[in-house]
Amino acid sequence: SGWVWLAEDHRTRTLMILSSGSGRNPITTGFLPVLNCDVWEHAYLLDYKGSKKNYIKNWWQAVNWQFVFEQLGPVEEYENIRAARVKAEESQKEAA
Repeated sequence: SGWVWLAEDHRTRTLMILSSGSGRNPITTGFLPVLNCDVWEHAYLLDYKGSKKNYIKNWWQAVNWQFVFEQLGPVEEYENIRAARVKAEESQKEAA
């Protein structure tokens, strides 16, 4: 139970999936929330008769992906950061 987040590390533009409970969120650990799914029992108990599986299946259908993508910014930024990270990793391997 808790929340599941798609979050971004704004320093590296890395996306990650996090979970939290007790009022915590990615901001408290230095990440930017992009998408959230409430998986506390109260979110699905009445409408889905306690079926978390059906709740999550329908939740995926309700996600506004256009909005999510707008929160992430230009894809080119991710590609540039990824290329720089790969180059740095290759340099580290060569130096070892």
